Amino acid sequence: MKRTLPALVALIALVIVALFFLKDGDTPKESPLQALAVGKMAKFTPKAPPTRLSDLPFTSPSGEQITLSSFEGKVILLNVWATWCAPCRHEMPDLEALNQEMQSDDFQVVILSMDRGGREASQKFLDEIGVTSLEPYLDPTGKFSRSIGVLGLPVTILINERGEELGRLVGPAEWSSPDARSLIEHVLTP
Repeated sequence: MKRTLPALVALIALVIVALFFLKDGDTPKESPLQALAVGKMAKFTPKAPPTRLSDLPFTSPSGEQITLSSFEGKVILLNVWATWCAPCRHEMPDLEALNQEMQSDDFQVVILSMDRGGREASQKFLDEIGVTSLEPYLDPTGKFSRSIGVLGLPVTILINERGEELGRLVGPAEWSSPDARSLIEHVLTP
């Protein structure tokens, strides 16, 4: 009896814990974006509820200071990257393919370089890897990137037409995959 009592207590505790997690109504409901975070997008982490991002300025491809509010009314996929980042080099052609396929009045891929070498260094990198449809936005001080919680590279953030973060993917991803397109198409569908 002395040996079976601890085993019985452990079994009862396990059953109680299992019932607690499986109890109907207490388990969190899966969001539509979470349901689409599969396959090539499995690392995508939805933000619930969506939150407004910083409106600190960064530099446009034409050299003007702009903010995220400049994109309001359009869903954007904001990719924060740098020329010295090997995973960034790997995923940039996929971002280009996604942009070429899906860019519209309602959607745009925005690539934000954290390089201190400015537009010239970023553009040279893009030319070397054959990216032609994306122009580099710049955040050489990293002030904007830090304000939106970017701690490593690459980070890609899906932002709705109101400038709210819907979720992010930390690390490289295959952005031209059907999984990525499904995720973005869901956000674009009214």
